[in-house]
Amino acid sequence: MTHATGTAGFDAWYKDAFLPFQKDALHSGEGGGPEFGPSFAKVFDVMVYRGRDGESERCAVAFVHPPDVTETLGKFFVDEGKGANPFWQIGRDAGWLSGPVTTWQSSTFLFRGVDPKTGFPPDLKKGQGVMIAAAGVKLDIQREWVPSFTSPETDALHDGAGVFTSAAGDLVRKYSDYPAGKYKAVCVWHAFKNVNQAKAFDAKFRAANEPPFDDIAQITENFQSFPFEVVADTFYPECLPTDA
Repeated sequence: MTHATGTAGFDAWYKDAFLPFQKDALHSGEGGGPEFGPSFAKVFDVMVYRGRDGESERCAVAFVHPPDVTETLGKFFVDEGKGANPFWQIGRDAGWLSGPVTTWQSSTFLFRGVDPKTGFPPDLKKGQGVMIAAAGVKLDIQREWVPSFTSPETDALHDGAGVFTSAAGDLVRKYSDYPAGKYKAVCVWHAFKNVNQAKAFDAKFRAANEPPFDDIAQITENFQSFPFEVVADTFYPECLPTDA
């Protein structure tokens, strides 16, 4: 989930709107009210990102959760039109939200650079960078795209750009604010040593005017992305599903 923080700015949004929710309501079963609270209580990792993009700065929150609460949480983040959650108008009235809420949901099927002790990506540290991207893929994802994404050439590209861990997953379109296309879409998350590396890598993908980024542009559609700086990454091992 990502949105612009409006006139309040990032610091006020984080301190006054988000941190109280994360500390006091997320795992109490009360966060989001009776309809959504039990689903938020199952979240086992929360990552907070900062856009560092000037006025009305952008924030983002990644909630990692088991698949059985995907639809319920998807409904929580609907902010416009039929089924809109009135919570988001509260944010607009309070000044910490402006413009639309953009939500991407994905079902992760691949990790690069996992922590060998946990099998999960390593915990992120404040000041590191992330790039979150989504695109329709014109290749067969499992037979063609995954081998390309995990090839030695791609590893070298990622290593050279400062990427130390990545995740990829199928984009869940039902509650994702992403344009429908002809091809199945994937969501990719890259973690970098710092935010400047994330911004530089993002800019090369957007420009798509030099190898290998120009080739990548030929096999994707509707490429969209956001670069961020890491503010916090909080893992709740006690909330992991019992079969994880």
